[in-house]
Amino acid sequence: MAKIELSEAEYAEALETARKVAGPRLGDHDEVQLEDVAHEAIVRLLAQDPAPANWQAWLTRVAINLAMDVHRGDDKVVLADEFTKAQLDELKAFVSGQQIATSAAGMMEQAIATITAHLSDRDRKILIAASEGLPPAALAEQFGLASPAVASQTLHRIRKSTRAYLEAIEYERSHPRLY
Repeated sequence: MAKIELSEAEYAEALETARKVAGPRLGDHDEVQLEDVAHEAIVRLLAQDPAPANWQAWLTRVAINLAMDVHRGDDKVVLADEFTKAQLDELKAFVSGQQIATSAAGMMEQAIATITAHLSDRDRKILIAASEGLPPAALAEQFGLASPAVASQTLHRIRKSTRAYLEAIEYERSHPRLY
């Protein structure tokens, strides 16, 4: 895990960048909202795991998206409470210690693990291969199934089982807006 660490100078630069790009998009909103958007963009940056390759560009995009959400009056933006540096460090330590994914890839990995928890290893591999676009003929060949028809039937059984499993655990299908 390579989380981002900002020096004081980088933090100040990040805050100024977020303010600069968010300000024009907020229109006639007040300074408090500008500060909220700028700080929320930085909180989201620090929570990324792994850290974005170009954190300045990532921060700019997030600040713009948050500002546009506020400007449109969307209630989708949930601004974090004000954190002290010690609280933020404690939160980062908790997230990394609990192996909680914060990146899109990490969240996808956790979702796949949850969705396929009830499947055997072979069935999970078949479902993942099919979701990646492998046709029944290729599935049959790769997994030693008798024919493409058997591969289709197996895939149907796996999907039906997965649907029942997700309904039984009341899996939440919605997800937060990713920036």
